Amino acid sequence: MQRVSIPWAAWYENSTLEIAFPDDWNVEKAEMGDAPEATDDELRKAFAHPIDSPTIAELARGKKTVAIAVDDMTRPTEGYRLMPFVLEELEQAGIERENIVVIMALGSHRALTRQDLVKKFGEQIVRNYRIHNHCPFDNLVDVGNSKYGTPIRVNRFFMEADLKIAVGFIVPHPQAGWGGGGKIIIPGVCAIETLASFHGPRFKNPACRATVIEGNELREDIDDVAQHVGLDIIVNAVGNSKAKTSKLFVGDILKAHRAGVRQAQEVYVTPVPKDIDVAVFNAYPEDQEFLQCIKALNIWSDPDREVVKKGGTIVVTTAASEGNGCHYLGDFGMTLFRKAEERPNVAKIMAGRNLVFFSPNCQGFEVRGRFPEGTELYTDWNELIENVAKRHGKGTHAVVFPTGSLQFAKK
Repeated sequence: MQRVSIPWAAWYENSTLEIAFPDDWNVEKAEMGDAPEATDDELRKAFAHPIDSPTIAELARGKKTVAIAVDDMTRPTEGYRLMPFVLEELEQAGIERENIVVIMALGSHRALTRQDLVKKFGEQIVRNYRIHNHCPFDNLVDVGNSKYGTPIRVNRFFMEADLKIAVGFIVPHPQAGWGGGGKIIIPGVCAIETLASFHGPRFKNPACRATVIEGNELREDIDDVAQHVGLDIIVNAVGNSKAKTSKLFVGDILKAHRAGVRQAQEVYVTPVPKDIDVAVFNAYPEDQEFLQCIKALNIWSDPDREVVKKGGTIVVTTAASEGNGCHYLGDFGMTLFRKAEERPNVAKIMAGRNLVFFSPNCQGFEVRGRFPEGTELYTDWNELIENVAKRHGKGTHAVVFPTGSLQFAKK
């Protein structure tokens, strides 16, 4: 058997998994362009020279209270590396520690435990700073409506702060084009009714898809809401194949974000081979929850592009370390729950192809409830590949995308 290693279980094992293929198959590993991990000096330089903005220290001078929104465990943002620089800038400006609040921008995801927070920030920050899990049901204030009519209700602690900072990660997003920037505000620190409006009809719009910003109404709404709320400055990381920070973008909420997106396109870019019979899309580093697994297909952002041939097999792999996961709007029985075939872009990708999942931590009902009849789930890779090989004979062209949630398809 041929063996390929893929990264596995971000924030948990942070290890690799070996998957095997028949010896008579043609197997390739399609990897991103990649970049080395940023040094501390490079991070410090990003803070010292923000894009089209004063430094955090300059913005903080004369202010009393500061709120820092940080993304949750579904993103690989290295809070333990980035936050010390943010806090150092605030200290330089004379901001008292008790006047700083860190808000975990959960949107409609689960609250973080102390163990999660230590993973994200390290023991010293957790022990010495005030950290809150955002609640989308309470402690909210009204800020009017966005230009798209989204009712804006925002976390009170965040809204009342004199200085508002966002710390996040730039990654392709299936509907919003790219994460990062103002997306930490909506859905991150908004009310459930704001999220319901935001996650509504535009999520079905084919123009709202991964890696697309121009003409993407969802992204435009994100930027408008962030401006309404008064987000002052962003700290956004671009990752690498190990989910480490490769470059940091600090500055204006639009210009720094777009600069980060351009860098992400260079780092995440991946040549997509032609005539693929079987493709393995690995969800790492967004592989904590099964309900996030569709992000493994981010590289297939153009549904009209034939990444896998008709009659071929799509294999999605995810550690799903937390099992199904939690989403207070999009999970089973929730207001905005939709099966995959109700999403136009996903439906196009699945049409005429076999869909198979590999996850040791998932159950059949979680797959059957979200995906079309005939979708398969395996918890044992050897069993999966044995059955897939029955459909595809000698000479099968198989391609592995090891960091599918980050990878950007080369045009």
